Amino acid sequence: MKSTSLIDIIIPVYNRATVVGKTLRSIEMQTVMPARVILVDNNSSDHTLHVLREWADKMERRGLTVKVLTESKPGAASARNRGLDESTAEYVMFFDSDDLMLPDHVESFADRLASHPEADVAGKSFMMTLPGGKRKTGYFHKHSHKFFNIFSGQFATLRYVARRSLLEKAGLWNPAIGGWDDIELGQRMLLLDPIITIVPGKPTVEVEVMPDSITESMFSTNPEKWERTLDEMRRTALEARQPVLVNWIDCRSMILAAEYSIERAESEALRLRAKVLARNPNRRRLMLVYRYHRCFRRFTWLLCRVIF
Repeated sequence: MKSTSLIDIIIPVYNRATVVGKTLRSIEMQTVMPARVILVDNNSSDHTLHVLREWADKMERRGLTVKVLTESKPGAASARNRGLDESTAEYVMFFDSDDLMLPDHVESFADRLASHPEADVAGKSFMMTLPGGKRKTGYFHKHSHKFFNIFSGQFATLRYVARRSLLEKAGLWNPAIGGWDDIELGQRMLLLDPIITIVPGKPTVEVEVMPDSITESMFSTNPEKWERTLDEMRRTALEARQPVLVNWIDCRSMILAAEYSIERAESEALRLRAKVLARNPNRRRLMLVYRYHRCFRRFTWLLCRVIF
């Protein structure tokens, strides 16, 4: 079994007994295995833990080191931090329990990191299948990482591998926020000015967006979940004295307010809009962002890039 000592994979799992098997099988099919796979059960109430332990036993017999851990604190952030406690490889690859790796996924990152040992982060695009079968690429952009992290989730967990010491220096995952915790961590890493390399080639991660995922992602049903993250990102941007970053985050908040309005949660839209306009003097430009997104809902990120 060919393997790399460079990368550990960490996967938080919660009540995924019926679906995590596909993800684990995609790891089995890797042309290059990671140093270890760390699976963290996060208080599952089904038989997820049994599935994880059964797979770990099978893979241990094949020579792959697999650690199955439990984390009682709720949330993927706590589970990922628990996994990091056990990680010893130089780099960490986070993965979700319902996504799939193509066979050369680990190998593509290992090869890139071996040829670019100075890199703190290696990034790669992924492929999404939307309800109805439409395919869409989630790009890891070659430039403007801070901007694209805010507007397109550049540092979503499945897009990158990061040096473990960088994650530790950035402060690890923040369990106090619920939504968009990956882009919040991404911003903290980016404020440390890491060296980033792009892994060439076609996407090697497949994500299937289920219809119920779209329903559950209505922003107005839990506004605090998203706003808490944006507020935390704004705070760290202010501390870092990055005014352009602050303006981009306020643009993202105005987009969120417009989404509330689109979802017919007008009181939430007005509340968030007023909050943002009260703290940022660029009121006309921010209102333009709100109105544009409310009407068109496409390419608002480009407008934000032009006006700020």
